[in-house]
Amino acid sequence: MVITPCVCPGWPPRPCVHFSYWEPTLLVHTEAYTGLSRSATDSRFHEARVWPFPLKEVDPLGCIFPCKSPNKMLSVFGLIPYFISDIDPTWRHGDTTLPYPVGLWGLLSPRGGWGTGSDPVASAIAFYRAVDVATLPGAHTIIRPSFVPATLANNINLGFPKLSQCMKPGFPPILWEWGTGSATGNYLWVWYQRRTCCIDPEEVCTSVARYRDPLLTVACARIKESPPSASPAFRRDPVTVNLRLAG
Repeated sequence: MVITPCVCPGWPPRPCVHFSYWEPTLLVHTEAYTGLSRSATDSRFHEARVWPFPLKEVDPLGCIFPCKSPNKMLSVFGLIPYFISDIDPTWRHGDTTLPYPVGLWGLLSPRGGWGTGSDPVASAIAFYRAVDVATLPGAHTIIRPSFVPATLANNINLGFPKLSQCMKPGFPPILWEWGTGSATGNYLWVWYQRRTCCIDPEEVCTSVARYRDPLLTVACARIKESPPSASPAFRRDPVTVNLRLAG
């Protein structure tokens, strides 16, 4: 998280705080099916399910992620996934799109559940393709569009079965895949978007940040524990925010 001074809009001008950080936006579950593996090509098949990250539930007061966000507006839609590959016939063979490389994980095209390499890496490319499909479905069947574009500039992390560091899509597997294989074939990934805002420090809450929702344990965003305090979190003297974001 980057915190710098800024001036809030309106009159009279008043000193505020500019926040810039990576916010968890999508939660993606992949599941391996060894019965569909292609041993001759070392290919593995993964289903993928893309959900909105339930930010409203885990941080209702904006104590951890203070900027306004569409994720905080979710109500009943927060329970509805964007994409479930189980009901998408195209996911079985993939569709053709721009075949750009997703780092060392494989190609974006064909956008389907087949991946090569280790099981965690095959899960990783299925994760990235599913995020792309949820925004640009093409021939795929989705439940609703996510409007979260898949780019190599975003931050991601593996949350289960082992918490990884924050990294970029396509990050060299040799630096993260060791010890991340799942005995059940299930993997949970987190997708981040950059958020920036200039807000009055008195509107920012940190008093309940130590009581984190268990869902945040799958994110590489970290917050240091601090003793409970009354709101507002910050007075108008020099601002100190007890937040850290890895990556």
